[in-house]
Amino acid sequence: MSERYLAELDLALRRHRVSARRRRRFLAEAEDHFAWDPAAATAFGDPDLLAGEIASAERPRRTRLLTLVLVGSVVAFVVPLYGMPENTLPPAPAEGLPGSVAWKLDWAAAFYGAALVLAAVAFVFSLVRPRLAIVPACVAVSALVVSAALGSAAAIEWPVGGSTAVAVVVPMAAALASLALFVATRLASAAWPRRLR
Repeated sequence: MSERYLAELDLALRRHRVSARRRRRFLAEAEDHFAWDPAAATAFGDPDLLAGEIASAERPRRTRLLTLVLVGSVVAFVVPLYGMPENTLPPAPAEGLPGSVAWKLDWAAAFYGAALVLAAVAFVFSLVRPRLAIVPACVAVSALVVSAALGSAAAIEWPVGGSTAVAVVVPMAAALASLALFVATRLASAAWPRRLR
C-alpha cells in the first residue's frame, strides 16, 4: 500500500510541476512516515490534492525567482543597447545622425527604460501579490522586444561601417529578448498553473 501511494504521490507532484529537490524531500518524509505507520496513507489523503497544496506553497517562491531573472535579463540588455554599439560603431557623421536612425535610437532607449521600470514593478509585485507580477512582466518583455527591434534596425542603418555592430549587437539583443520572453512564459506558468482535469 505505501509503495503504491508513494508512486501515485510522485506522479501527482510531477504533474503539478513541483521541483525535483522539493519532490525528493517530500517523498522522503512521506516514506519515513510510512516506516513508522504503514497505514499513514489515510492521514495523508488524496495524492493529487496533497500535491496541489505543495505546489501552491512553492508558487510564490518560484514567481519571485523568475521575476528576479527577468530583471537581470532586462538590466543586461544595456550591453547590446548601449555598450556594444558605443564600442563597435564608428562615430556619428559630423552633420549628425540621419533622422531615420535618430528616432529609432531614441525610441529604443525609451522602450528600454519602460522595460526596466516594469520589470522592477513585476519583482515588487512578486513579493506582495505574486499572481499580479505577470502583467508588468509581460508588458516589460513586450517593451524589451520593441527596444531590441528598434536598436537592431538602428544598428543596421548606421551611416558608415555598421556591419560589426550588426554582427554583435543583433544576436545579443535577440538572445536577451528571447531569454526575457522565456522567463515571462515560465512566470505565467508559475502564477497560473494549468487545471489538471
